[in-house]
Amino acid sequence: MRHPAALAIGLCTIAAAYIAISLATVAIPPPTEQTFERAAGAPGGTLQVYLEILSFDPVRDALEARLDFATSSSPLGSRFAGVAGRDTAVEIADGESDREILLRHGEPMASVSATINIRGGSIDAYPFDHYRAGLSIAGYADPDSAQPVPLRVVVWDRLANWDIEMVKAEKPLMPAGIDLKIDVRRPDQIRFFAVTLYIAMGLMGCMGIAIGVLLSLGVRRMDTTLAAVLSAMVFALPSMRNILPGAPPLGVRADSIVFLWAEVAVVIGLVLVVTAWGRGDRT
Repeated sequence: MRHPAALAIGLCTIAAAYIAISLATVAIPPPTEQTFERAAGAPGGTLQVYLEILSFDPVRDALEARLDFATSSSPLGSRFAGVAGRDTAVEIADGESDREILLRHGEPMASVSATINIRGGSIDAYPFDHYRAGLSIAGYADPDSAQPVPLRVVVWDRLANWDIEMVKAEKPLMPAGIDLKIDVRRPDQIRFFAVTLYIAMGLMGCMGIAIGVLLSLGVRRMDTTLAAVLSAMVFALPSMRNILPGAPPLGVRADSIVFLWAEVAVVIGLVLVVTAWGRGDRT
């Protein structure tokens, strides 16, 4: 009775540890908006920019964003997508490219899509990949003037499956504007889930090679049902790989460390079992 009791205690301990880690890491923070302001500038009102991150593609190393502009307010708040109250030139730069947007007095201010290029980070480190980018937004009184206007940037950086943090950059790209440093990483719950699946793949690989070796050497009695189990493992491993959150392209570092050798180990185990069966081993 001692062995079953020890096994039960061990399993309960593992389950309790797993639940504790899950509760500590699997949490979605509440949505927030950040506001960055630059009060100095030409008189005539503040240019307000609403920046929303729409998507992030780690393979292309690019953040897709949308910008909306407002130069006036109503009793219900800032009036975005209205008409421009003045001629304004808005300049957007990410350190690799820049873009100028002209807002003409009396004309509607339509939403503008922008691509922010990532300047640091690689998906090869999945699920612990971490990306860095920069963004500078500046407004000028008119296209031909170098006189900045007061600027207020509101950022909505909530994005599914990603943690995005924006802070003011210490080394601005444009002294006349607002410069942001952007950090993008996978949430802790995504990392936890991905690591769990990779550990499961590694255990399956160890079990596959162990079954093959033990049966091939005659340490354990031959059982052909184990060949069916190993065959199922061969197809189960790629399925587990494909359901990884934010499934990265095949060949990231974690694949080389875990998935590829686990698949090879299971196939070798299957070959050893079939070979032992073909030899007619019974013991």
